Amino acid sequence: MKKKPTRAELEEKIRQLEAQVAEGNAADHAVDLGARFYHRCIESAPYGIMIHDEKGRILIFNSQLEKITGYQREEIPDIETWIKKLYPDKAYRKLVIEERKKAALETVSGEKMRKKEAIIKTRAGDKNLCQYSSLLLKSGIRIVFIKNVAEQRQTEELLHESEERFRLLSEAAIEAVLIHKDGVLLKANDQFFNMFGYQPEELLGTQVVAKVIADESLGYVRKKIEARDSRPYEAMGRRKDGEAFPILCHGKMIKYQGREVRVVTISDQSYQKEAERALQQSEERFREMAEYMREVFWLFDWTEQKVIYASPAYEVIWGRPVEDLYRRYEEWGASIYPDDLAYAEESFTQIAESDGSKVREYRILRPDGTIRWISDRGVAIKDENGKVYRIAGIAEDITERKLAQQALQESEDKFRTVSEQSPNMIFINKGGKVVYVNQKCVEVMGYEKDEFYSPEFDFLSLIAPESIDTVRSSFAKHTAGQEVAPYEYSLFTKNGKKFEVIITTKLIPFEGDRAILGIVTDISNLKRAESALKEKDKKLEQQARHLEEVNTALKVLLEHREQEKNELEENLLTNIKKLVFPYLEKLDKGKLNPESQTYLDIIQSNLKDVISPMASTLSSNYLALTPTELQIADMIKHGKTSKEIAAMLNVSAKAIAFHRGNIRKKLGLTNKKRNLRTYLQSFPQ
Repeated sequence: MKKKPTRAELEEKIRQLEAQVAEGNAADHAVDLGARFYHRCIESAPYGIMIHDEKGRILIFNSQLEKITGYQREEIPDIETWIKKLYPDKAYRKLVIEERKKAALETVSGEKMRKKEAIIKTRAGDKNLCQYSSLLLKSGIRIVFIKNVAEQRQTEELLHESEERFRLLSEAAIEAVLIHKDGVLLKANDQFFNMFGYQPEELLGTQVVAKVIADESLGYVRKKIEARDSRPYEAMGRRKDGEAFPILCHGKMIKYQGREVRVVTISDQSYQKEAERALQQSEERFREMAEYMREVFWLFDWTEQKVIYASPAYEVIWGRPVEDLYRRYEEWGASIYPDDLAYAEESFTQIAESDGSKVREYRILRPDGTIRWISDRGVAIKDENGKVYRIAGIAEDITERKLAQQALQESEDKFRTVSEQSPNMIFINKGGKVVYVNQKCVEVMGYEKDEFYSPEFDFLSLIAPESIDTVRSSFAKHTAGQEVAPYEYSLFTKNGKKFEVIITTKLIPFEGDRAILGIVTDISNLKRAESALKEKDKKLEQQARHLEEVNTALKVLLEHREQEKNELEENLLTNIKKLVFPYLEKLDKGKLNPESQTYLDIIQSNLKDVISPMASTLSSNYLALTPTELQIADMIKHGKTSKEIAAMLNVSAKAIAFHRGNIRKKLGLTNKKRNLRTYLQSFPQ
């Protein structure tokens, strides 16, 4: 198979052909042969080649470049099209153009190879990191070599990561780790040199087996190496000072830097008893800790699908014997609350499929019927082959926390429900920033909730200038932990409308900090009603004074008329007694015939009936009552209460009580358990 030309050979041939064409001294057949060779070289190149003249017209665009970019030769006729299609992002295109101009200035004086890297976007939309090498010839023609280095970079990075992982792993390992080729030491970690007491330069590049293996084990070890045995084996090692000590070796053949080598780990077995003793102490400490943990520590064998350990807290939380769990793994599933069983089983399986730990929350049903919430954190444990063989975890009872969270959520829901339906504006201010407003705030103030919650929003911009000091003073008191009584102030809506409000504020805990809860009530209508009521009270007061004066005048007039009536009745009664009764008595004493006597009796009876009301009224304490008292006494007699009488006479209830006292006094009922109404009803009509 014919060997492909190198890039240096291509460049040299291109320069020769360019020189021949420029000088015009090449024979036709030579030019033709050169052109064919030129074409074959370009097409067989393992990288993209593009040649363009000083005006940017693309002369050559090989097939490899078509593979790299995804574009055909005819789709990219010039450098301007190349830049637009392969660098569609304007900002990145600008950087590429600036870099290109800078490089052009550096190479304008003569031939110079220019190298750079850039990210192109292919026709399929993929982004590839490409390495550019370009050569500017004296004729102005530029040859550009383009190579996709993304895969190369990725390979280099993976190799570097692999080397770094090996280094970190070997350095972090407790055992000695070494790599040798047929016994020649190529690499080893610090533990290896420390274990055997050598400096790296004493062993690297030398036959190391005979130096670190004791004579009695040397033949056995060499057989293991020759047989490429990958099973662990014991042998006797030898330190630089000649001390022999037991070691455990584990070797394996691997590919390293293109050659087959043997990687060996060596552990010092003289420390095994000490390690076993430390392990035992560690296990005792673990069991002691597990015995007193409130949480359940559990260990599950993933391969055998059984529980191999659960701490005593299992019986406390689950209320079930741990022995049942050891005998039958399904006992765990039987304890899960039915609605949570599918999730608990699925999430348990997910632990084995994930690299990290997983926290699960589910409910269990205890034998006594109580339900408990469990938070269970599990993590998969893998063997040296990366296969999960155990799952360890810690489970704790979080029932109280769950109940508290539910109560908090219910409280939050209740607050928001009440708040959103409240006819008042409700807000929460934390650290001078509004963190919550209800819908009423949005409707009244004209701001959207996002505007209220914006970090740039200043709630003081809502306050009327004359009220700002009052509001600041209130917030300062709250900041100092003091309570503030409700107070009034003025607000401005977004459209500039001013109105009066009263606010009640209280310090509350909010998201781990103190905040101010405010309830704002619009009292504009109340203020207007209060002003109108005061004006009405003034008018009523004036009317009351006028009525009082009229009542006084009527009282005087009525008293005068009553006095005249009383005087008339007294005169009438006196005159009847003086002028009529004496004569009737004389007639009664005289001798009258039966018919006349009958008429006389009738006259006397009728007169008594006529004057009887006057006599019974005027001759008693009833005559001492004033007209007002007589009026009140008549209303009491007809069953009216003091409140009703006060309303009818347009006086206060205290005035009626005063008149009632005077009536009882004048009627001789003071300090007597006698009903006034019943007593008045005893008087004749």
